Amino acid sequence: MVLAKGINNQEQQLLSNLSPKNFVCLDKNKISRYASCQFHEIDHSQQPPELIKLNKRLSNAKTLRQASELFNEILHKGLEPDVFTYTSFIKICGKSRASGMALNLLKEMKEKGIKPNDRTYNALILGCIQDNKFNVALDLLKKMKSEDIAPTTVTYNIVLNGCAEENVPENAFELLLDMQREGLEMTTQTYNILLKCCVKAGQLGRAFAIFAAMKNLGLELDAITYNTLIYGCIKENQTAMAKSLYSEMASFSVEASPITVQLIEQLAHTQERSES
Repeated sequence: MVLAKGINNQEQQLLSNLSPKNFVCLDKNKISRYASCQFHEIDHSQQPPELIKLNKRLSNAKTLRQASELFNEILHKGLEPDVFTYTSFIKICGKSRASGMALNLLKEMKEKGIKPNDRTYNALILGCIQDNKFNVALDLLKKMKSEDIAPTTVTYNIVLNGCAEENVPENAFELLLDMQREGLEMTTQTYNILLKCCVKAGQLGRAFAIFAAMKNLGLELDAITYNTLIYGCIKENQTAMAKSLYSEMASFSVEASPITVQLIEQLAHTQERSES
């Protein structure tokens, strides 16, 4: 069932050279947090109790206005914001599509001598992608490297997802090479995003080459993996292939999601139209 068309020699070599140690299946709760700055994971022991309290509230802020008020309250009380304060504020800016404000916060924290960390840049990069500023996100990835702040797998997953949104699969494969060179672990999510890049670009052959590599390495395939490929097959009128994937999904005991059900219903409608 593997289609090898559409993938060049360099990409095929990249996929062939990967070994199981490059892949890690993270707990779904962990990977869903993406660029979050989790309060309970940070050592706050050296901070004033009042700042700890306000930082926790800031990390749980739901709106940009609420976050701004809490940040101003920290300043009004004469407290010194720390990297957690700024990262939490930047994260809310990103969710609010206020990437300009987030970039100004980065500049401000550096001027105050507060060194950003990988989570700060993750939040910034994600915010820029959500604000349709993909090129700025790529520049931030370069910037963090120049400041000796090592990107993580989460960082690359965020940028890879940006590649999918911008429909630039070539950039995605270049990033995959960077991850390999830097010795980073590649998660199921990493390759699901790569599948999404290829399917969105109409490169089903590339997608199946990646799928084959995932299987050969014994990487756990989930509903997102199959949903992405089934969608790609429906999009390219490969209905038999889509049905085969659904059958394989069931035989491997991969639990179908609501999206799977929607895709199979769409597949049935497509077949009905073609037969009428």
